[in-house]
Amino acid sequence: MRMIDREQGRFTEAVENFRPAIEENPKFWTGYVNLSDALRLGGRLDEAEATARKAIELNPSAADGHTALAMALLDKGQNDAAFAEVEKSKQIGPKDSKVHLAVGKFLHKLQRYEEALVSYRTSAQLAVGAEPLLRAADTARVMKRDDDVYELLHQAVQSDPHNARAWDALGKAAMDRKDFKQATDAFLKATQNAPLTPTGYVLLGEAYARQKRFPEALAVFTKSAQRFHSDPAFFTGWSEVLWLQGDKQGAAQKLAEAEAFAGGDVDLLATVARSLEAHNELAQAIAVYKRAIELNPKAQQLLSAQVARLTTQMQAHKPDPAPAPAPEEPADKPAASAAPAAKAPAKAPAAKPQDKRAGL
Repeated sequence: MRMIDREQGRFTEAVENFRPAIEENPKFWTGYVNLSDALRLGGRLDEAEATARKAIELNPSAADGHTALAMALLDKGQNDAAFAEVEKSKQIGPKDSKVHLAVGKFLHKLQRYEEALVSYRTSAQLAVGAEPLLRAADTARVMKRDDDVYELLHQAVQSDPHNARAWDALGKAAMDRKDFKQATDAFLKATQNAPLTPTGYVLLGEAYARQKRFPEALAVFTKSAQRFHSDPAFFTGWSEVLWLQGDKQGAAQKLAEAEAFAGGDVDLLATVARSLEAHNELAQAIAVYKRAIELNPKAQQLLSAQVARLTTQMQAHKPDPAPAPAPEEPADKPAASAAPAAKAPAKAPAAKPQDKRAGL
């Protein structure tokens, strides 16, 4: 469960779940390695460094502690010290797949992508598993090598057919290529291999919806609703399918449920707000962003910019106010008289009788 928390981004939960294992066995050095990673990914870099050093103290001949320390130091901007730890780990475990995987992550963060690919491929050759191939695919995607991405993801599912993350990644890559059949098949595999994780179901529903197969898309969510009855990501995904179907009211209802289930999780609230924004529900998006700021003042700098941008966008599209209606005439005021009739044209003077003496 601790590793699942970390993989799904629940770093606070992962930290709290790793601690009891260490307290129960203070010499559990791999527990310190994993705790260091969770602390680092949660942004607690000083604690991550101290925890990695404790792992090294308990087992200096293991490469894992040095790679954990290297990543913590790299995130703190201490590149030279981090690289020294990487070199130590390579000396300790030159044939260790996990070492080359960690070196690949390190090089990727330094944007040394070609070298990172080499490390990931070496890791994949040293041990069977999807993780180094998934990492290699991420690096290839940054390098805009789409064909390499697709090939690496196919290798990942072949290497570990039970890895739901690999199937999800392959399905998303297939969606990018408009290969909806491949995407649908991949997401079905993901749900079969991780039936208690909502990601595969959400992506499967989206794949059906992109093909206009809305009954099947909605069936994915209705059949799984009890299982994920309080998962914000599940309800956000459900709302996306309803948006695509044109059911604006239903989509808004699912997003409201997602917001309620998000509780105080600022990241999940921001996801809800972005979904509202994507569908031009700007006033509601602003309200959700403001709620996230109230819950976590540390997010104010980032999210306040979103609020300001959306407010400006709303004002730019606000229609001009309608002109004020003319005041009504008092009921007892006499009606205005009709306009005076035009005067008849003046008669021309009668012609004088011709004087027969004219010309005399």
